[in-house]
Amino acid sequence: MARIVRARYPVRMRHESYHFYGCVADAATRELRRDGRLVTSSPKVFDCLIYLIEHRDRAVGRDELIAAVWGRADVSDALLGQTMLKARRAIGDTGHEQTAIRTVPRFGYRWIAETSTKSTVAATTESAHVPDTAPAKIATMEDASRADERVPEMPPSPSRRTRSRLISGVLAVAAVVALLVALLRGWQQHDTQNHPAAATQALAPSHTAVAEGSVDSRDADGTVAVMPVANTAGDDWFWLQLGLMDQIGRRLHLAGQAVVPSSNIVALTRASPQAETIPYAKVWAATGARYVVLPHATRTANGWRVQLDLHEGDRSKRVVEAQSDDVVAAANAATDSLLIALGKTPPSEQDSETFTINQLLQRTDAVLLGSDFDGARRVIETAPPALRNQPAARFMLARIDWHAGALDTASERLRALLGEVSAERDPALRARLLYTLGAVEIREDRSADAVPLLTEALKLRSRENLPAELGETYTAFAGALINLGRYEEAGDALARARVQLGLAGDTLALAIVDANEGSLDIARGRPAEALPLLQRAKDCFRLFGWLSGRFLTTAAEVKAHLALLDSTAALAASDAIEPQLDQHDSAHIRGTLGVQRAWALVANGRIGEATHLLDQLAVEISHDEHSGLPGDIASARSRLSLGAGDNSAAAREASAAVAALPTVDEQYERARAWRTLVLARQAGTQANEAATQLDEFSQWARKTAQPAPTLYAALARAEHARDLHRADEAYQEYAAALDDAARWGVPADLAAVVVSYGNALIADGKLDQASEVIGRVARWADHDFDCALLQARLYNALGQHGSAETAMARARSLAGERVVPALPSAPLVKVAHE
Repeated sequence: MARIVRARYPVRMRHESYHFYGCVADAATRELRRDGRLVTSSPKVFDCLIYLIEHRDRAVGRDELIAAVWGRADVSDALLGQTMLKARRAIGDTGHEQTAIRTVPRFGYRWIAETSTKSTVAATTESAHVPDTAPAKIATMEDASRADERVPEMPPSPSRRTRSRLISGVLAVAAVVALLVALLRGWQQHDTQNHPAAATQALAPSHTAVAEGSVDSRDADGTVAVMPVANTAGDDWFWLQLGLMDQIGRRLHLAGQAVVPSSNIVALTRASPQAETIPYAKVWAATGARYVVLPHATRTANGWRVQLDLHEGDRSKRVVEAQSDDVVAAANAATDSLLIALGKTPPSEQDSETFTINQLLQRTDAVLLGSDFDGARRVIETAPPALRNQPAARFMLARIDWHAGALDTASERLRALLGEVSAERDPALRARLLYTLGAVEIREDRSADAVPLLTEALKLRSRENLPAELGETYTAFAGALINLGRYEEAGDALARARVQLGLAGDTLALAIVDANEGSLDIARGRPAEALPLLQRAKDCFRLFGWLSGRFLTTAAEVKAHLALLDSTAALAASDAIEPQLDQHDSAHIRGTLGVQRAWALVANGRIGEATHLLDQLAVEISHDEHSGLPGDIASARSRLSLGAGDNSAAAREASAAVAALPTVDEQYERARAWRTLVLARQAGTQANEAATQLDEFSQWARKTAQPAPTLYAALARAEHARDLHRADEAYQEYAAALDDAARWGVPADLAAVVVSYGNALIADGKLDQASEVIGRVARWADHDFDCALLQARLYNALGQHGSAETAMARARSLAGERVVPALPSAPLVKVAHE
């Protein structure tokens, strides 16, 4: 067993726990339990709960709560409202019932639940906090490795569109990890600030001991996974857990030893929240590593002792240790002993980066790996001016801003640095600047601006033998190209990324490429080809415990099943992860999955659940009354409203969706929303407005020249012409739409055309032609409600009443909450693909 222990130290403390409504909130351990089960919540949500409970004798003002929890005044009402929504959800309360947290209008909140307090004084331990990890829009693997952290998102500016992007716009830019700095030796703040030369005075270990054990030289080529460092030196040294881990891994790599990337290990430790034990079998299954190294760092009277335990399966192959005044020097010496045992030559100091700036960056990067953005910023800001003013340190500040969601600030810093750092002066740093700025542009929906930045970064990184960095850049580049509809180029970039990441041995990053290729297949109209890739990626993300990756990949998987008219498989995929939906603090990531789940529910006839889910997502994601609904949610709600006969609401929501979905990667959903808008105007007897919208829709579709917008525009023109009793024009447009759908080849879109076209033919008595057209979707009549109902109408019109009744029975079994009209009935227009 691989035992991972956080930095812990004994303390004596008062242990306070609050009991209410079957819940227990433990202020000391920062745990919330509901009906005996641990509830995952973000630090800010937990802090809000505890603060309200501790001041339950009175109402707490908004400003007081923000100051107490966030420590600053510039927190928006929207962010506070979202946090309180999550707090209520965590304890089983709602904004409607307010059984525990009551809103005090125009003031703040008050805790009203009957609460009892239990207090004891006991010996316990505290541990360095290494949270699970975050943001919703991810532009590098460092974002990806933090994508499940419960860190509240930075609220967007009022001018920034807020919407839930599908996986092609989110996961596509989750490029692979490279820890931007090489880690050499621990940077101790006191020594660096007061004795700049001290860092170089204790490089040679004072004592090195190698325990017994052996490694067969024939096994030396096996990949090594270095686990986080078990450290008992106290809270001031918590950064060693991840920072020293990466240093050991990098030193092994410098000597030619194959090493699992640190990001993969961080993800695995995140998947085991208690960080107590991680079975070797899980490490092997996730990474393919042959060996696992378990490091231990112990502070002694004479300095530091670092012990490395090398395991193969459940067998200990070798134990080495070294001592030194400096913890990283001890780690280097122990690593060199391990390399010798593995038949490798330790790297010379010339191969390692020995500059003081790298010691600063090492400490910062270690803190950042733990997602302590404020702590990482303090490390740099308290360093001597000569260090913190260097471009590499200023780049680290920009990177911290990027991860913390302060994208505008990050962009300003990066652009300023690009003017200073030339390719001739520091090509590696310039490549990092370009890559990071490109990632920011993608997250800000400016993929066109990201392309030249990433192109230059690729040129610079292609000159170096750094496959991980090159792979991450190709992945981000592919994400930008997907967003721009440049699918062939994106496919080439992902293929190149796969080669480089394979060389780097980065299992998690390769899974991200799988997910992106699956997303690309969906965008190309190849949902069946996407499914195996998405499943493989999802299985990997499950091993690594990456919840965001699972959410986004599941959303794409559901979308692919719906496109194939397999509503049962779509709902099953959604059901498998639905219990975890509330565990993620990112409303956008929940929304991405939630929209697809809503359509899986609709496809299975569970209309009420779908409507409730969309309403809930709309409340959570809309940051303020001026931002409007995110496009995907507005589009879905518009089609539900149209199906319910609420033409006014359908037109309003569809119009909002059309306005909120302008980018290339949103063309498909925008086309469906625009068709819904035209239908709603027609049904609402607003002929002039319907004609105006149809004209704008058609002009836009011609400009895109993409299959889906073209076929949905032709379908809308056919339906509009039929509404105006222009039969010849209608059938001409129907034929064009059918040809487009056949070439596009996506079953759901073919069904959308055939249902509308087939009903028109039946209504006009063109039964031979109706049979030919409706026959194209007969294969799905066994499991798709609209196809079954259409087949029943055809059989009824043909006088085949027995077959018609059989088809109707099948439609009733698939209907759920949908109304099944009696035969014969008025033509049905299919307005949504499930």
